[in-house]
Formats: sequence, structure tokens, C-alpha cells
Amino acid sequence: MPSAKKNLVIVESPAKAKTIEKYLGDDYKVVASMGHLRDLPKSTLGIDIENDFEPKYIPVKDHKDVIDTLKKLSKSAKTVYLATDPDREGEAISWHLKELLALPDDKARRVTFNEITKKVVTESVGNPRDIDKDLVDAQQARRLLDRLVGYKLSPLLWKKIKRGLSAGRVQSVATRMVVDREKEIESFVREEYWLLDAVLNCDETDADFTARYYGKGDKKDEELDELKRQLDDFKAARQAYQKLRKEAGMSRAKAKNEVFGLYKDLDWKKIDLDNYSGSIARLKDGFNFDKTIDRKKFRTQLDKENFEWRFSEELKPEWERVASNFKEALEKGVKQANLQKELYEKTGSLDFAKLAFQDGAVWDEQTRKMSEDFKKKFGHNVNLGMTEADAKVLYKDTPLALEAWQKITTLVKDNYVKSLQQAADIIAQTASTQEKIAAIYAKYETPIAQAKEAGDNGLAYRYTRQRDKEVNSAKTEAFNKSSDYITFFGAVSQLGMDRASEIASQIRENINQALADGTID
Repeated sequence: MPSAKKNLVIVESPAKAKTIEKYLGDDYKVVASMGHLRDLPKSTLGIDIENDFEPKYIPVKDHKDVIDTLKKLSKSAKTVYLATDPDREGEAISWHLKELLALPDDKARRVTFNEITKKVVTESVGNPRDIDKDLVDAQQARRLLDRLVGYKLSPLLWKKIKRGLSAGRVQSVATRMVVDREKEIESFVREEYWLLDAVLNCDETDADFTARYYGKGDKKDEELDELKRQLDDFKAARQAYQKLRKEAGMSRAKAKNEVFGLYKDLDWKKIDLDNYSGSIARLKDGFNFDKTIDRKKFRTQLDKENFEWRFSEELKPEWERVASNFKEALEKGVKQANLQKELYEKTGSLDFAKLAFQDGAVWDEQTRKMSEDFKKKFGHNVNLGMTEADAKVLYKDTPLALEAWQKITTLVKDNYVKSLQQAADIIAQTASTQEKIAAIYAKYETPIAQAKEAGDNGLAYRYTRQRDKEVNSAKTEAFNKSSDYITFFGAVSQLGMDRASEIASQIRENINQALADGTID
């Protein structure tokens, strides 16, 4: 007959295995797991943070032989008793064993031994229970926290202090508590106070009682008051300066002179109306903020105001400037690509079409006059290389300068685009005229040759005259339609309606005659 299946008991320590097996008898096989057989991987975090911190366990490589042995023994066992240590770590090892060995609930039973005696061992095996999942979850929480803190914080220690250091869930928090407490001690400020006890008597009961008065010094801090006054006056002076610059359009020098006269008591050696943060730092320099609690509170207030100013005046505008430059570059690229396509379709020349991607500028009498006025008023030339966003930063205090810059740059850049478009039109018309002239020559080539071959030179001459007349007519028509002629005629017309008609008619007649007799081509 086949032998009956034995029960398997799994403990952590091999030292306990032989003793427990002796107590339980021949129906039980007792083996040791040698500790944890499943754990988080060492090479990666092993925790799916995005999926409710789900851990990813793998078998411990060094215990492969133990795992194989346990799988073989558990498969043939009647019942598997998980007798790991009676704490949350032992409970977790039992749970990992159940998962690793794929034991069903009715086959895997949990027992604990508070002491290794025959009575305790036999009683525990006789009263098994299910695995306590709460204890298992408690151990997992500790293990996952160890891993998260260690793997996330340790690299920071390697970078900032020394490679090889490790950060743990306990010492990291304890260190923070020690540091915070030390800061409290260092920032403690002594304050003068009194305790006055008075022994009083009540006439009605003739009983004595003690009354206590607590008081502290309320000495006025004149140094702090003076600093606050200086800072308040500086802020008011800066607001007035900005208003003169933006709304009145004053230059820096003129606006500063106005403000100097209004705030004569300010320490102007420390103050720069164009540098808020630097001025605040110089006014604070040398002031002992650690002397009283009120001074510390005021320092915190100043630091907060300084950050808010940097965010609104420096950080946020810089982010907006970068984003605006990117948007402007995209829009500019689209316009240039469309212009290139237009120029290529009109001229058939890729080299000419590439001019669309140059930042060209064409100055005329109007834009030159505007540029001269700009330099006289604002003290420098118009910078065409700036983007719109950069110009807004440069001229944030002088909106009139920004408006003038925008008008001038728009005009000269539009003039460049128009000049390319006009040149493309002329090239297109010239190509069309050349084709028409070639067709005229082709039309008369055979009749002229036949007339000469027949010896009729008069007929050949008449054909030649007619051909040349049609060629000159095509040239004249092309010039009359060209943008150059239209622009030229329009400029002359600005002299006045009466005089313009007379001059323009004479110019038209002279040009047409020159085209007809071949003086100009």
C-alpha cells in the first residue's frame, strides 16, 4: 500500500526545524524557508505608483534551491503549516510562501509558536488559523515606504553629499525633526516680561487670595519704524516714476528728476528706481532682523513681497515673452512660406523665391522721416532685429516708443514684401512679353524668307516693318502694364491734378516713342 501523505511545516530558522519535527512525530516534515523567498527587485523601484502603489514581487535568486525543494514537498503534502515567526514580518513571509507555492486556502494553514516547547507546538498545530491579511498589509506598507524613500531620496544624497549614503523612512523624518527643532532654538528671541504676585484680602470672607499679573516690555522699535517708512516711501516713489514713464511718456532721466524732488528724504544712494529687488536688498542691508519677533515677521513679509514682485515683473513676463516669440516665429514662417510659393509661381525661379525668407527692409521717404523722429525723441535708432515680444519688454515703460517702433518696422517690412511682389510681377510680364515677341518673329520668318527668295525685296521690307511694329507694340503694352510704370505715373500725379495730367501725358508720349524707335528696350 502507498504510504500516507505527510503534513509539511515551514519555519524560518533551520535551528528550530529538527526540534519541532521531533515534537510533532513522523506524520510531519519540518523544513526552513531561510527567511524571505520573495521580494521587490533590486534593479528597479518595483512599485507601480500610478496603479495604487501595486508592488511587483519576484523570487529571491539566492534561494532558488530552497524554493524548488519547498514546491516539491508542498505538492505532495496533505496540509502545509506556515509556522514563520509570530510578528508582521513572519506573517508576510507566510503570505509570500502561500503565493509562491500556489497553495489553496484549505491547504495553507497558519500557526505560530510563542515558545518552542512540545505543549505549545502541538497545541498550535492543533488550532491553525488563516493568514492575517492586516498584518501582511502592515508589513507591505513598511516595505514599500522603505523602498520609495530609499530609492527616491538616496540618489539626492549621492549627488549632494557622498555616493554610497542611503536614506530611510525613519532616519529621514527624524533628521527633519531634529533640524526643525534646532532652527526653532536658533531663532528664539528673548523678550522682557514680568510676573507680579499680589496677596489680596476679601472683606466679606476675610480670606486671602493671590492675584498674578503678567506683563512684557512694549518698547517702541524706532529702527524698524524708520526702515518701514523708507520702504513705504520707496514703493510710492517707484509707482510715481512708473506712472510718469508710462502715462506721460517721460524719459528715464526726466522722470527720475521729478521723483527726486517729491521724495527728498529717501536714501537715494541705496535706491535705483529701475531696480526694485536690488533697492530693497540695499535698504535691508545691515539691519538686524533677528533681534525681535516683530522684525522677523517683517522680514518674512518683505521676502514674500519680493517674490511676488519677481514673479509678476520678471518670471511671468519672461515666460510670456518666450511663448510670444515662439508664436511669432511660427506665424512668420507661414507667411514667408506662402510668399515663397507666390514668388515661385510667378517667376519660376527658386533662387528668387528664397528671398521671401530674408528679413529684408525697404526704406522710403516716409519711413526714413519716421526713423529720424524716433531717434530724436527716444535717443536711439530703430532696431529691426527685435521680435514683437522683445520690443514690448524693452519699451514696457515707454508705450509711445513701442507704438512708433511697431509702425516703422511694419512699414519697412511690408515695403520689402511689396517690392518682391512687384519684381515678381515684372519678371512674369517680361517672360510673357518675350514669348509674345518670339511668336511674332516666328510668324513673319517664313513670309520674309519667301519674299527674299522670289527676289521681291519690297515685299520683304514691308513684312519686316510690320513685324517690327508688332514687336514694339508688344513692348509698349508690357511697359504700360508694369508696376514700375504705374508707380512712376502715380508719383508724378501727386504734383496736382492739372499739372500732373500735362506732365504725365508728355512722359507717356516720350516713353512710347522711345520704345517704338528702339531707343529703350
